[in-house]
Amino acid sequence: MSIKPKKARYRSATLQEVEAIVSGHENLMAGRRHGVRADLSFMDLRGLDFSYRNLKEANFTGSVLQGSCFGGACLDDAVFFCADMRSSDLNEASLRYADLRGAILTGSDLSRADLSHADMTEGVLAERLAQGSLFLLHHDRADPDAPAALFQERALVERFAKSPPRSCDLSDALLRQANLTRAKMRRANLCSADLQGADLTEANISDANLSGAVLTGAKLHLTTTDNAKMNGILTGSREDNRSLGVSHSVQDTLERHSAWVASGGTEGSVAVLANADLRNVSSLAHQQLTGLAAPNAVFFGLNMEGVSLQGAKLENADLRHTNLRYADLRGARLSGANLCHADLRGANLGPLRIAKNRAHRTSLQHAMLRYANLSTAQLDHVNASGADLSYADLCECSLKKAEFTEACFTGAVADHSAFLQAEFEDAEGLRLRAV
Repeated sequence: MSIKPKKARYRSATLQEVEAIVSGHENLMAGRRHGVRADLSFMDLRGLDFSYRNLKEANFTGSVLQGSCFGGACLDDAVFFCADMRSSDLNEASLRYADLRGAILTGSDLSRADLSHADMTEGVLAERLAQGSLFLLHHDRADPDAPAALFQERALVERFAKSPPRSCDLSDALLRQANLTRAKMRRANLCSADLQGADLTEANISDANLSGAVLTGAKLHLTTTDNAKMNGILTGSREDNRSLGVSHSVQDTLERHSAWVASGGTEGSVAVLANADLRNVSSLAHQQLTGLAAPNAVFFGLNMEGVSLQGAKLENADLRHTNLRYADLRGARLSGANLCHADLRGANLGPLRIAKNRAHRTSLQHAMLRYANLSTAQLDHVNASGADLSYADLCECSLKKAEFTEACFTGAVADHSAFLQAEFEDAEGLRLRAV
């Protein structure tokens, strides 16, 4: 099977030409003269600002819109068929009845967007050449900063029959308080999506993948969920953790631990919160939680700014969307932890020195840090082999002797100088910024 780039598929346009197209479309929608429907299909429109524009019924088929801003825009009935919209801002946009079949929306912000009746099912781009051969076209997802190109893949009839078209990809997307009533999302990828407070009334999410999704406060009235994957989803937080072996409330347990740390072990007791749900704790900011044992615990969305967690056991913990700015995580065990969208700016994940010639390295082995902000963090000697750092911000980090063997850096950005003493053998997608 041959695969080759089809760069010629993309039309080029200056900012002035794009503005003229959008203005002409708005004239059409308003019934003014010189109105022309916007055809922005197969164009490289990365990073452009369409905020609050009226692009109802506009055509964006197959276009690259990574990092573009559509905040507050009217996109009702617009066509985004198989468009690449990774990390786009669609906050409070209106996408009623929009065609999002096969679109890529990973990491995008659709908070409070109106997606009622939108079609987010499967879609595939294909073209038939003069000799009759059928080719499927798909976006390059390995390097978001490469020149815009569609890749051509010969479609064998047997393979096409066995492999369905690509689903709409909303993994890691923010859909907080989004209106998804009667939306069509069959087979959609909603893995780790944040759907807090979203309205999914009468939506169809059958056969969709919602593994690890957050559905706290979501409305699922008459929602079709047949065969949907919902393993590891987060719903309402657990008020009572006694079934998990926690005899006191989580808050009391943490206070006893803080007393144990402050007294050097003469007062209080060590907290063991394995598998506990800490989302009801108002804040962990600046608390002394050195040595905390909370593997598999849920910290989702907590304010943990400046917290002391030296030597903490946090394997496989859910730390998504946490505020860990300036946190002290020296020597912490975070292997397998989920830190997607976490704010780790200025955090210290360096080694924890316990003797003159002895130190414990911080472990981030196989941790998930997609879209995490690690700028200015201290990561010296950290072991992050096999970690997923896709779209993470590693600018101005200290990475002396850090290990990133087989880690994934797709879409991530880091300073070239920071990696001079780091080990990243077989790492994928690394993009270094010259300073």
